[in-house]
Amino acid sequence: MIWEQGVEIVIMLTNLEEYNRVKCAQYWPGAGDSTYGNAVIRFCTEKRYSDYVVRELSISMNKGGEEKNETESRTVYHYHYLQWKDFNAPEHAPGMLRFVKRINEASSGVAPMCVHCSAGMKEVSLFFKWFSDLRHQRNYLVQSVKQYMFVYRAIMEMAQFGDTELKAPEIKGKWTDNNKNFDEEFNLLTKVVDDRKALSVGSNDENKYKNQSEHIIPFDRNRVILTPDGLKPHSTYINASFIEGYHNDESFIITQDPLPGTMEDFWRMVTEHNISVMVMLSGDNASIIYWDDNIGVTKEFGSLKITLHSKEPLTSYVKREFSVFNSRAEEEIKLTHFEYSAWVGTEKSLPPITHGFLDLAEHSMAYKVEAKLSGPVAVHCRYGSNRSSVYVATCCLIQQIKIESRADIFTVVRKLRSQRQGMIQELDHYKFIYRILSDYVDLYLNKDGEYEYSVPVNSVNGTIPRVD
Repeated sequence: MIWEQGVEIVIMLTNLEEYNRVKCAQYWPGAGDSTYGNAVIRFCTEKRYSDYVVRELSISMNKGGEEKNETESRTVYHYHYLQWKDFNAPEHAPGMLRFVKRINEASSGVAPMCVHCSAGMKEVSLFFKWFSDLRHQRNYLVQSVKQYMFVYRAIMEMAQFGDTELKAPEIKGKWTDNNKNFDEEFNLLTKVVDDRKALSVGSNDENKYKNQSEHIIPFDRNRVILTPDGLKPHSTYINASFIEGYHNDESFIITQDPLPGTMEDFWRMVTEHNISVMVMLSGDNASIIYWDDNIGVTKEFGSLKITLHSKEPLTSYVKREFSVFNSRAEEEIKLTHFEYSAWVGTEKSLPPITHGFLDLAEHSMAYKVEAKLSGPVAVHCRYGSNRSSVYVATCCLIQQIKIESRADIFTVVRKLRSQRQGMIQELDHYKFIYRILSDYVDLYLNKDGEYEYSVPVNSVNGTIPRVD
């Protein structure tokens, strides 16, 4: 069918497996060649984006039969959307809108596209809702209210907010253009209508004392849950939220500075959720030190023993290495801790320069990748709000620039706000993210207008060289 109809783009809207059930056979090779009758499918390239994968496949067809070797080859691009479970609608409309935009950019507009899901009904119909109404062309299209609502919501958001994605060089231009439209863009965030999310666990009377602020409480649906401690009632609660990264996985945990009564819970979270990298953005709030800063000295919190093994002051931050031993489970984990102390003052303040903060974001992310560490990166500030969300947004947007040479600050901030209260509430913080990314573009844009993805590291102190 693909060959005979001259299809140039195949759009796949299902995963190979969902809910432990096979939804679709893999009809392309993961490497090398696969033969299906007279057709030979060759894997060429694959690139993973936040919501989807793009594969380049070569199809060769022997048109001369067994006696003649008359082979013709064509290239087909395979767009595989990953964030859509059967019987549901995608959670975030911008991801699907970006997917459609990329396909429109790649399409010649002449050859047909082949779109499929597991059954050829709901997901396909929703995809084509961007173009036309197909219910009269195929039975059982758009069967659920959720999916129908998703179509309306996506169209409404596109009409209301427009296309907020910027190519990397445009970020620099927007920042230097007298801070153009930042106020208007930031104010649009207040018009975002999200489904109401329950806050029942963090706001109940038994857990209120564990919160730094009554206004910053994790949503029930993505709160970090601790293992129940039979000796303590309500021991599963900590003011912390799982936050999705660029690839839509639980890449981060945002939490508040631990209180005197929650330090044991804080370290329990580290061990139970396999946290190997932590970023501290508390600034000059020295009252929350939850370790002994003398090398080799152990501090105990219940059954957990915390030992500092090394301390390395760098230009922009202090890097520490801890071991956390659970005497009850007889298990030990290693934790690398980055303390950024230059961000002083109130929660509404800003770091003095962008490059120190960019240094922190780049090296904390690179360290986890290079060390092949699993588990989320934990980030904390006083309330687990503005500062932590600026760091997470910066990390996600740097990854987007590296992979796509584009960034969508507005959508990343929207998504953060849908996952935890108090995310990037100040216009100055929103503009600071633009400023960080503008400087990042300067650092990594080479003379040919392409991006260098390696981190230029100072061989003396391990930091990114600053640009005056």
